Amino acid sequence: PPKASGESKIERYLQSRRLAFVLGVILYALPSPIYLGAVKGIADAKLSTSNELATLAVTVAIMLWLIELPMLMLLVVPGRATSTIERINAWSGRHGRQLLVFACFGAGTYLLIRGLVDLPG
Repeated sequence: PPKASGESKIERYLQSRRLAFVLGVILYALPSPIYLGAVKGIADAKLSTSNELATLAVTVAIMLWLIELPMLMLLVVPGRATSTIERINAWSGRHGRQLLVFACFGAGTYLLIRGLVDLPG
């Protein structure tokens, strides 16, 4: 049960430095299933070598942008980084669902067109 302060079990766990360190090592050192799936998708796409490398570079850039750019910002300009990250998180909270719907619509449209083009005929 939560403490009298209203703190949840997850909030208490997140205050543990040891757990934060272990989770940080695990999440940073091990590739995510999403990243592994993206790399496998790129490998299975039968692209030319240059297109494969370009697609892989974009995938890696997106992964670095989501994780390492905020960490670098916190090291270089901690005061400004904190406010910037908070603003981005607030924007994501307000518009994240719309962005996800738009991305799913785009992916679905792409897959539909690709499937129609690849139909045997």
